[in-house]
Amino acid sequence: RIATLESKLGECQDQKDSDADIIAGFRSNAESDKLELSARQRLVDELTAKAAASDALADRLKTEVSQLVEDVQACELDGKSFDFFCAGEGETCECPDGDIVWGPRFHASDKERANTFADVIATQNFIVHKGTAGFACTNEHVGGDPESGEAKACFCAPRGLNYDVKASAVVEQPSPAPAVAEQPEPPAPTVVESAAVDADDIESYEDALESAPAPAMP
Repeated sequence: RIATLESKLGECQDQKDSDADIIAGFRSNAESDKLELSARQRLVDELTAKAAASDALADRLKTEVSQLVEDVQACELDGKSFDFFCAGEGETCECPDGDIVWGPRFHASDKERANTFADVIATQNFIVHKGTAGFACTNEHVGGDPESGEAKACFCAPRGLNYDVKASAVVEQPSPAPAVAEQPEPPAPTVVESAAVDADDIESYEDALESAPAPAMP
């Protein structure tokens, strides 16, 4: 009976050891699952933070775009689209990063109406000069007068614009008539100062006429 009890005790001990191994395995798996769950949670947290940052950037860009659209619409309502007016004739224009467009300041048909940049380009009467800080808006500084007798203005346009200006028609001047060679003047007549026949010869000729027989009458 003692042997039987010892045998059963041994079996119980083996079962206990087996159960301990199973429990240890469960605990190991639980730790692994816990670590994996933690890693997954960190990944979720990172993705959530990135999504929040993207949402914030999208909101900021949306606000900036809306403001830009409002500014453009305001400019169009005021008729100031592409109006790069900088300074009038005799004034100073600050245009260090652009090109100076020097052209008529007022409309040809309405001297009270100021030209916009587009109006100046449409006239095709303008000069483009590299802009600088403190640019003097004068014909002398620009190097020409695009519309003599009219008030001019400086427009500070973005550097490098292609104005696509058609060449002005060249008016052909009539060809000059060929030069006529001057004809030499005819020589002046020679004045004979002395008689071609001597007086003695004339008397001899008259004597011969008197002594000649009269012609026979029919």
